[in-house]
Amino acid sequence: GFKNLSGEEAVELAAWVNQIIPPDETPGGSETGVVYFIDAALGSFMSNEAPALRQGLAEFQQKIKSSHPQTRRFSELSFEQQTAMLKSVEDTPLFGMLYFMTLCGMFCLPSYGGNLKNAGWELLGFDHRHAWQPPFGHYDAAVHGEAAVAADVHEHV
Repeated sequence: GFKNLSGEEAVELAAWVNQIIPPDETPGGSETGVVYFIDAALGSFMSNEAPALRQGLAEFQQKIKSSHPQTRRFSELSFEQQTAMLKSVEDTPLFGMLYFMTLCGMFCLPSYGGNLKNAGWELLGFDHRHAWQPPFGHYDAAVHGEAAVAADVHEHV
């Protein structure tokens, strides 16, 4: 369930995030839990943006009703109609906020609600590890001795 979004808001945001990161041979934004990330963000670090988001979505819905009187919601439009509607608002603060939150949700730590099964990281080829083995170089001279470092430097020069 959602803690900060209504079911209707979640459905509308799922349509938005699938426009920003569309599903194809890889999972789209809604399949990777981006809407859950947005829900969690609106209850924490983006809580001060929740009223602006809701107002922006309400204004956007009014624009949809005037452009497509037969449709009640953005999510009911075809993918192509959704794309055209988003292009008409891509320079607005609402689009900027949802674009930012979609990218954050797609590539965040899965514990934050998005990036389900590390799908976003797999798209990037990111290998998540708790710790990385540092490469050996000039800073480990005390461990390997000055002679080994000098030989290594001479080899690379």
